[in-house]
Amino acid sequence: MKSTKKPTKPSRIDRAFAQVLTAACLSLPLWAHADVKLSSDWDEHYTCTGTSRNLVELAETQQGLRPRPVCTRTESQKVRDAAARSARARSASVDRADPTQRYFVNALGFKMMLDGRQHYLEPILFMTKSHPDEVCTPSDYTGRPTYRCDEGQRHTNDCHVLIFNDKFEEVGYHRIEVKEPYQFFCNAVPAIGVGDAANNLVLVTMQYFAIDGKPASTIAELGQGWNRMTVALRLELQDNGRVLIRQEDDCLGNPNKYGLIRDARTALSICRARPKLTPVQVASAVEEHNKMQLLIKELRSRGNAPAKFVPWMSSGYLLFSHHEGDLDGDGIADAALVLESSDKSMRRLVILKGLPDGSFARTGVSDGVILCGECNGSFRTTEDPFKEVILQKGKLVVRHEVAGGDHWERLLAFAWSRRDKQWQLVEYVDSRHEPLEQKGRKCTYTPPKDFGKISIEEIDVSRSFLKSTAKGRCVSSY
Repeated sequence: MKSTKKPTKPSRIDRAFAQVLTAACLSLPLWAHADVKLSSDWDEHYTCTGTSRNLVELAETQQGLRPRPVCTRTESQKVRDAAARSARARSASVDRADPTQRYFVNALGFKMMLDGRQHYLEPILFMTKSHPDEVCTPSDYTGRPTYRCDEGQRHTNDCHVLIFNDKFEEVGYHRIEVKEPYQFFCNAVPAIGVGDAANNLVLVTMQYFAIDGKPASTIAELGQGWNRMTVALRLELQDNGRVLIRQEDDCLGNPNKYGLIRDARTALSICRARPKLTPVQVASAVEEHNKMQLLIKELRSRGNAPAKFVPWMSSGYLLFSHHEGDLDGDGIADAALVLESSDKSMRRLVILKGLPDGSFARTGVSDGVILCGECNGSFRTTEDPFKEVILQKGKLVVRHEVAGGDHWERLLAFAWSRRDKQWQLVEYVDSRHEPLEQKGRKCTYTPPKDFGKISIEEIDVSRSFLKSTAKGRCVSSY
């Protein structure tokens, strides 16, 4: 007779351990797979067959006597081509340059690892079809855009997100929802970032404006009516390879004013810590957080600055640089402080006269004489245009220069007016050089012929201050 051993009843400790082990095993796939990563590391390498080996073969190719080289497409080109196919099927707007094509605009895309699998995330802008057969031919206009279609409807634009797999097949699509009470035109997707890697949350910053808003009447007003908002998109990889995209507005709100990925991440952190807050309360908490961070930066800047300059550092500004020299020839060092606003959007020049007791007296301040770091006026370089402030006897000189892309240099010289008790512009030198064409020009302007009396407090170097008769006139050229 075969005996069977009766199983022993597990102890309370064994049952507890089994529950913990089961919970760990059930949660392991989430830990192992839920992880989104963005990368801008694109493979741009390509090869071409049949490339011309000499000038004779090149000429034959141009004349059609030899076949043109066949080149492999790069990774980014394949994604762009896939995005174009997806956009053409959904866009209602006709391309005015080629009426046989639909209009769309690509934005900055990323390579993306989603749950351990390679994907591509590509933002794209186009007018969404309200029905399958919709067509919008943008109407011609003179002056202000009408944002109308010849077919009668309004010409709008939406921001969209496309996701492709490693075979460049579309596996995910989402039109970003903006809950504004007016019709809008999406004109950019400035940034994309990871909001929560462990939970596949991606942040997308979009830019848009009301199509019936007040148009800009001056160059300075361009962009003032544009709004930026950041949305949170949760990505879920399905068993069939598709990617479900859900827009979650419960924390950030919709619409919102988060123009930076950094601020949206801060908002998400606050929501996790205090889930009962409303989006308005979260936005207020983010603002307070940013104020505290700026205060900390300001205190650090003051702690690192020479003690003698700290009393002259404006609230909300950090010390960018300081320059010393004897402006009035009295043997006592004078100083010029360059302060930068906490958001780096503007710079302030503070001119200080040295006193016998080692202290200073302020003799001038300007918010318009020094350009900000991104104000170089060139699309071909990101070089900071401000270079230095030179203090020499009887003259203070501010020098800007950009050596990369567009090569230019500007010198603004100021002298102290004893009558008006202020620093006034006495010379402006504008030099430009075209490296490829090996030519350039150097223009020197002086008052009163080329410009009137301009104090350092009044000047704004981002705007022209020359008389109409001075424009285009150069002292010398080379």
